[in-house]
Amino acid sequence: MHIQMNSLVDLAVLIPFLPFFSALFVLTLLISFNRTINRLTKPISLLLISSIFASTFYSFVILIKHISARISIPLWNFFQFDNPLYFLFNDSSELLLSISGLIALIIMIFSYLKLPRSKGYVRYMSVLTFIFSCLFFLLLIDPISTLTAFFI
Repeated sequence: MHIQMNSLVDLAVLIPFLPFFSALFVLTLLISFNRTINRLTKPISLLLISSIFASTFYSFVILIKHISARISIPLWNFFQFDNPLYFLFNDSSELLLSISGLIALIIMIFSYLKLPRSKGYVRYMSVLTFIFSCLFFLLLIDPISTLTAFFI
């Protein structure tokens, strides 16, 4: 099976957004069903760790394929902003993304194994996943293209 490079680059938007939406989903459930969600620590942890794992795995796929590209995010244009948001994929951003994904995965697994399942555990794991998704987003954003689009 041959995968084209354009589809790999187009799906790379999922790297920061997959953990973000999983954390947002869990936090929404936590607000709605606080007592029930606080009891479901193992499935919630599995969901959040698997979203970080999927982002890390996809960043390794991009690193192995040596994709260098600059893509515009269509989601940004959906919210009626005139200036596009660009993600930059080059060797350094792919390497930083893969290393930070591994560190995030280690922290998430260590937190799952060592922390007691107290009342704030689900909130902690959700916020940690949200922080890592923001880190992935900041590592991928192309500051020069995005800032020049805002100021021109």
